[in-house]
Amino acid sequence: MTDIRRIPGTGLTPEKIVSTLFNFHNKAHFYHLQTDTIGKHLLLDELYKALVEFKDEIAEYLLGVQVPKRFGPLTMEQIQPYTDANMLSFLNEGFDFSVELCAYAEKNNEEELCNLSSDLQKAFNKARLFTTYK
Repeated sequence: MTDIRRIPGTGLTPEKIVSTLFNFHNKAHFYHLQTDTIGKHLLLDELYKALVEFKDEIAEYLLGVQVPKRFGPLTMEQIQPYTDANMLSFLNEGFDFSVELCAYAEKNNEEELCNLSSDLQKAFNKARLFTTYK
């Protein structure tokens, strides 16, 4: 089995990837509760529910690749208050992370991880698009 490790240039490790996904889910769920329009409420509802699946699938994939190793400690971030600017920044951060995750996957020759990151990118990009609808 391949031992996934930190790849120079990405700054990612399995623990950083999983921490980020947990943080994204928490932030999307919190912002979902704080929105002031039905449109934003629904787009964040869809995103945080999708993130439940992404954090599970990607974490399980990473565990499978590094068997029998398990994750070390995860880092949880404090969530900034909801504002439209903070929400859009979060959506852009998620999109950028998905690009970085695919680069990490490609450097590790993990095609399925890149596929999962592409699906994650699609979810964040859809949410970004929906924020433009009036």
